Amino acid sequence: MNFASQILKPAFTIIRDKESKCLLVFIRGTRSIKDTLTDALCAPVSFNHNTVSGHAHRGMDAAASWIGERCIPVLRKALYQYPDFKIKIVGHSLGGGTAALLTYNLREIQQFSSTTCVTFGPAACMTLELAEFGKPFVTSIVNGSDIVPTMSASSVHDFIAEAVKKHVKKHKHSWLPKSKGENTHTLSDNLGEASGSSGTWFLPLSSEERLQIESINDDAEYISSNEGSDNIDDSDDDEEQLLNQTGNHEEDSVSQDTTLARRRLYPPGRILHMITSQMSENSNSNHNDADEKHVCLYQTPTQLYGKLRFSRGMIFDHRTKKYMNNLQQLIDKLEKSDSNIVED
Repeated sequence: MNFASQILKPAFTIIRDKESKCLLVFIRGTRSIKDTLTDALCAPVSFNHNTVSGHAHRGMDAAASWIGERCIPVLRKALYQYPDFKIKIVGHSLGGGTAALLTYNLREIQQFSSTTCVTFGPAACMTLELAEFGKPFVTSIVNGSDIVPTMSASSVHDFIAEAVKKHVKKHKHSWLPKSKGENTHTLSDNLGEASGSSGTWFLPLSSEERLQIESINDDAEYISSNEGSDNIDDSDDDEEQLLNQTGNHEEDSVSQDTTLARRRLYPPGRILHMITSQMSENSNSNHNDADEKHVCLYQTPTQLYGKLRFSRGMIFDHRTKKYMNNLQQLIDKLEKSDSNIVED
């Protein structure tokens, strides 16, 4: 059986594999606008498990519940016919996060308590305690610079906040008001700098010219003070109100930051990271394979994926084809090493 995708309803199919004696539930990743809308519903919602509680990606939680309602009757019927079969949930990207949450739900049912899950490039979909709890039965494969496992409301919020902070810090000096003397010196300095850069020579400002500039500044300050003198009380009230509003916004911002940090989402379960590297020149490979790359697999801590990491390959490394190619290299490498052990 299979279902086409809709909003909060990703495409999935159920397959019976007699060779491996498994009932496989495959959940597709983002491929349509409807899938993208499911991704966009990323606010953390409460996710309660029999053993551990936390928060999960809202769209994927809803998708997992929808798929569960439709696949549970089918799986029960299949297990009745094939009682020695195991259930495995598999997904990529959006499908990976949904697959993990579905696995948590299924394992609460006695008949499906041995369900396991494998995800590829899963989206960040659950808080840290939930992610760590799933290590015995959820395996997540991450390829190279794939950015999706690090993307969540918290990580995007942190990135924007950091970018704004750096921008403000960089331009803070240019926003500060300058005194009369500073304005005079700055103007003369700028004229001198402009003369040097444009190729036209200007004479330095004389004492009389400096006095004229200071007089202009005095007049401007006098006009400004007179214009504002009639509304001093109103201005003070407005400033006080503005300061109060700013204080409230800062409190709300701090509260929001704390909530987001507490509900930061991570990829699920045990994480295995595929890294592609250049073959060593001292390796036993043939000269013709000097440019060949090989894939290594590392187990990495969950906390590593709580922050956005940008690189040139962050989108390309998320593609299904890239995952398949690197996984095939790993399989070939393992088969080759096994054959060498047998020969020895």
